[in-house]
Amino acid sequence: MPERPATDFLDRLAEIADRHPDRPAFVVAQSDHREQTLTFAGLRADWLELASRLTAYGLGSGDVLVITLRNHIHYLSLIFGAWQAGIAAPPISPVLAPADRDALLQVVQAELGRPVVVDTVPHESYDSVVVHADQPISFVPAENPTATTDSDRPDHELGYL
Repeated sequence: MPERPATDFLDRLAEIADRHPDRPAFVVAQSDHREQTLTFAGLRADWLELASRLTAYGLGSGDVLVITLRNHIHYLSLIFGAWQAGIAAPPISPVLAPADRDALLQVVQAELGRPVVVDTVPHESYDSVVVHADQPISFVPAENPTATTDSDRPDHELGYL
């Protein structure tokens, strides 16, 4: 597995952020009809900060960050931050029934390794990265792990993206 997947892609995005820092990179429509915009400079700052925090948490090459969020202003930051840290980041539809989602997580675990789930609530059986609008992102260990977990991973807030 490469040390950092998608290197050329992330390098290209960094170049765009250097040349056009204030241009919108990502716009998300909210349910109240407001829009949230993230610039290329903001996107790069977010993904680099998240990569650093994921690494500090003990995640890295060979780990899997499964993203189960609905549209979120930091969705791409999470994916790119994972890639920056050498972490695979497959998305899973947030509208799947819990049993279907858990079946996919079991496949991910069997094929790629124990997943860390990204969602707005902690997952009972897997370590989680919990994301809320305008609140600190936090890592939450599984309450009822389905397999052995890394006890060196702290339970702590990561700060704002």
